[in-house]
Amino acid sequence: MGFIPNKENILTYWKIILESSPKSEIFKYIFKRLIGIRANFNDDVYINNGEAILNCGKLINNCTVACSQFEKEMLPLISNTKVAVDVGANIGRHTLAMAKTGGIVFAIEPDKDSMKLLKQNISINKMESKIKIIQKACSFEPGIATFYRDPIYPTSNSITIKKNETMIEENVEVDTIDNICSGYKVDLIKVDVEGGELNALKGATKVINTHHPKIIFEAWNKDAANEIIDYLIPLGYKTNKIDEFNYLAICGDDF
Repeated sequence: MGFIPNKENILTYWKIILESSPKSEIFKYIFKRLIGIRANFNDDVYINNGEAILNCGKLINNCTVACSQFEKEMLPLISNTKVAVDVGANIGRHTLAMAKTGGIVFAIEPDKDSMKLLKQNISINKMESKIKIIQKACSFEPGIATFYRDPIYPTSNSITIKKNETMIEENVEVDTIDNICSGYKVDLIKVDVEGGELNALKGATKVINTHHPKIIFEAWNKDAANEIIDYLIPLGYKTNKIDEFNYLAICGDDF
């Protein structure tokens, strides 16, 4: 079956076309998808989203998260921070946006392919002095975890769930946000780790109780969202929805 467009992915592809280089790789990809063929690019594709330039490698999935259409409602909420934590940094779309307007950013990403592009993108945008790169996963305690890695759709990577049988199983080092950010006054935690958000936040108890950072988290469904909301309520947080899958939690009465 061929590619069936809808309003959202038409807007996304339009932004990718406008912001990409070389555009020929995008046109070839779209043509192949329309006739039911899935294929990677032949050459690396770069996206200039107005905030940063990102090398997306040879994956359309990376272009999707790098373009300006992706989670655009979130951008004002991650600006002007002093110490931000980006758990599930991927190739750096949000990491670089945080660093552009803010101070220090901890970019936490366990996937080796995404990490390679993340390092390149930090260098391309000359943000080495602001961004601390951590090649680990985050959970409620340190250790080693099975990492389910999708080399075609890295946004599906997870230490929580194996979404399909094509995912590669690897061992990765796990640490807590409390350990990683020890000694820093964190004012933003953004966590997007495909089902492991609650466990990652449970590993940030000291940071949350001490510094009361703004928290942005992803949840696939209402039940997953409610689990996190219920965890944060006793810590003094109120939560609002940002978009279809993302939520903003703030401590106190700032809403």
